[in-house]
Amino acid sequence: MEVNRDEAERCIDIATAALSSCQTEKARRFLEKAQRLFPTAKAKALLELTAQYGFAPKGEGPSDIGGQQQTGGEDTRPEEKPSDTSKPYMADQQDAVRRIKQCKNFYEILGVQKDASEDELKRSYRKLAGCVIQGEKGGSDREMSAGYTQKRLTENLKVPYYVGEQFSKEYSGVILKNLERSVEDDYISNLRNNCWKEKQQKEGMLYRARYFGDTDLYQRASEGSHAELRQTV
Repeated sequence: MEVNRDEAERCIDIATAALSSCQTEKARRFLEKAQRLFPTAKAKALLELTAQYGFAPKGEGPSDIGGQQQTGGEDTRPEEKPSDTSKPYMADQQDAVRRIKQCKNFYEILGVQKDASEDELKRSYRKLAGCVIQGEKGGSDREMSAGYTQKRLTENLKVPYYVGEQFSKEYSGVILKNLERSVEDDYISNLRNNCWKEKQQKEGMLYRARYFGDTDLYQRASEGSHAELRQTV
């Protein structure tokens, strides 16, 4: 398993270098290989960003905000500017795409360091996507008041999370399913971690009770005083 992890990390490094060189297809192949070898949030986030925005950072090619490309011969006719009412995107969306195209790599898009943990990558990706998981460490009241006001539930496990006003217009289909899968994966992971911490806390209480002969502590630990345990988790 460790061999797979190391090989997956190597594939991610190759993919990151490919993205920096505007080789999106090569990056996608190595990211998919990394996920097959050893799934990680890092590779998943990079894959989803590549699929969502359709270009590498720092101007990969003629990908435009409206999704149009010039084809054919040397047409020198001046480009007609559509009226503001015909724009299929909002001003903030346009600014976001421009900012992303100026980034040197996908870590810069996410606003994290290259050695960021998987939890940091997941949180940053969801913030870019415009959602905060209810009760998530890092999903503060400040973030909620900053626009994450609409409550949604994931399709499968009905996990609550909060999004901004434009979320439903920008996220649908496969991208939405991938995002909700990430939300559910984190929810399950948090549950497992909390259960493990609660079990460790209970075993610690039982050990102290036996060592010091504290019958009251032993009884509380045996009966599973979960409210007390959760305060320490």
